[in-house]
Amino acid sequence: MVFKPILNSEKGITLVEVIVAITVIAAFSIVMIVNFPQIQRRYALANATYKLAQDLRRAEDLGLSGLSLKNSSGDNLAVKGYGVYLNTAMPQKYIVYAIMDSSKKFFSGDFNSTLCSAAAIAPTPALYCIVDLITLPTQIYILQPMQTLAGANLTGNRTYTSINFTPPDPIVNIDNLGSGQTGIEITLGMYNDNSLTRKVQITSAGLINIK
Repeated sequence: MVFKPILNSEKGITLVEVIVAITVIAAFSIVMIVNFPQIQRRYALANATYKLAQDLRRAEDLGLSGLSLKNSSGDNLAVKGYGVYLNTAMPQKYIVYAIMDSSKKFFSGDFNSTLCSAAAIAPTPALYCIVDLITLPTQIYILQPMQTLAGANLTGNRTYTSINFTPPDPIVNIDNLGSGQTGIEITLGMYNDNSLTRKVQITSAGLINIK
């Protein structure tokens, strides 16, 4: 009985192919290592931008719900609305706050920096109290100036603003806008890389858009 040799119909990998594959992998690895710091910066900037948009939506939701707060003594604070305050004079921080005086629809430069947990109640309530003080990650800051909007067009510069949401709709008040201006664009950037920026737009209709 004659046995025929078993022929392997599949070719193996040649040394040249192995070298080419290793070269390609090494090239991609070098590119990733070189670009890794910028990838990290982009990721951090994107996270900070989405966090700002999330905090604006949080204030909007709180303004819609009319949620009340308590001070450290357990007393209910009569909250009239919520908002977010930004100022390029403190470029790495912004404030989420509660409005405690219905006659005060928006911030106009006289922010009361009391924490809501320690805020006074009637008969001498604060105008505002801080719900949350947000610190941006290292190297990320609010670019100066912020841009105002008229429709889809940029129309002016601002160094500060506050976006206020009061029940029941909620009503949206953006402080420091001029006549015909309908919103504001907040730009976040990196101290160590001027080429990286992300933007958050919010309009008087309460629309929040990340760019």
